[in-house]
Amino acid sequence: MKLNQQIILSCFVGAILFCGCLSRRHPPEIAGEITAAPLPGAVAATNATELVAPTVVAPPGGFTWEELAGLASRRGYETQLLALQIKRETLQNKVDRAWRDPQIRLIASQADQDEYTRGGGSEHEEGDAETIRARFYISSPFVNRWIKKQSPLTSRLLTTEAEELSYAIYCETKATCLEAAVVLDQVMQLRETRDLQQQICNKFGELTQDGYAAPLKVIKAEIKLADIELKLAQKESEQRNLIYQLAQLTGVEAEQLQLQGLESQSLIEPTALTVDELTTFATLARPDLKRVRSELDLARGEIKVAQAKNIPWFHFIEGSYRQSDSDSTRYRDTGKTYSNEDGEQWAIRAAVNVPIFTWLGDEVNLAQATLNQARFLEVFTLNTIREEVRNGLQNYQEAYAQKTRLENRVNTRLSALAEQISGLDNTGAIIATDILELREQLSSFKQRARETFYNCLKLKLYLESVVGGRSLNQTDINTASRK
Repeated sequence: MKLNQQIILSCFVGAILFCGCLSRRHPPEIAGEITAAPLPGAVAATNATELVAPTVVAPPGGFTWEELAGLASRRGYETQLLALQIKRETLQNKVDRAWRDPQIRLIASQADQDEYTRGGGSEHEEGDAETIRARFYISSPFVNRWIKKQSPLTSRLLTTEAEELSYAIYCETKATCLEAAVVLDQVMQLRETRDLQQQICNKFGELTQDGYAAPLKVIKAEIKLADIELKLAQKESEQRNLIYQLAQLTGVEAEQLQLQGLESQSLIEPTALTVDELTTFATLARPDLKRVRSELDLARGEIKVAQAKNIPWFHFIEGSYRQSDSDSTRYRDTGKTYSNEDGEQWAIRAAVNVPIFTWLGDEVNLAQATLNQARFLEVFTLNTIREEVRNGLQNYQEAYAQKTRLENRVNTRLSALAEQISGLDNTGAIIATDILELREQLSSFKQRARETFYNCLKLKLYLESVVGGRSLNQTDINTASRK
């Protein structure tokens, strides 16, 4: 028995030392990937450990707004940090759950006894005893079942938070692209107006030298030209700032950042859009709703965990084996007496946890309150999404109708003015300046008329962000409707 016990002890100690040596090894570096929402125009996912985005070459024709928004959403340091946190929380859940896994404790003991007594006779006793105990700590399988289900739900919640943050960056970048494209369009129109005004100044200068015009007209024309050049300089500065802002968001060098202009964007007829259809798109794609529903799933699991804790379960089960061997020698007047006793003893013990105070229901009530809050938040989010879709679509419909009416009036006036200008006899000097002034006024009028187009694009972009990033054009809408 002693030899067997020594072998068991040696194996037990060896296993502990081996496990300890394994724990000293450096774990491999974990490279988590950003699990952001599937955004339109997104390319490949970026490794979360790469804090500097690789060099991106502008495609022919420039970047689309979706491409730049996808680059920015994957490059955001907050998104990458949250992706690493997801990986850390996943591992932390495993660590926190480790104590709930079955555990075994082995205890081995040995006792020796050597006793010698004197009296009416003498007595000598010696013996030894070996004991081995194995104690199994088994946590409640009912609780473990639901706690293990909570681990992926926690990771999913963090993932949806990362998606929500990534989507916010995506929408912000697209809005910046729109602003930059609008400013670029305004710069082009101001340059056209400046060139026309420069021709007017030159023409008035020639007329003044020939005595056909008063010097005051030259001064007025030059003042107006200076005002246009000041506006142009302000818009060009604003354009550069927006390009630098996009470069910082996307990681593309500002000198290489070529952005597609407003000509790449198109409007969709409001009659092709309905509140119910757009709301369906939004409920499928909105990351904030996904996060709320992840919180709801997590709260449902907490209810199950709290209810499972009400079930009594074993704290531990212990089995023991004891072997004893004793020799006794007695010396009496009658003579010497020798005896030997060998014994074996098996025992099983168990301890049970009875959650008396848990039965009061405080933990279940707390979990139920959390679940009620999550349910209310889901309903509130759904109502908010539907209201945002309804308001966004209504604003877009009104802006589109206003743009259509104004475009019809503008086209009518432009056609009439073009006919009048072409019918003028511009051989005379005065008539030539009048024609130039009319062209400059037409350019300014077209510039103001395009404000309605800018407003429609802005409202369309907002509506796209409300429905979860889906591009609202006629092709996509028709395809989604068939599905």
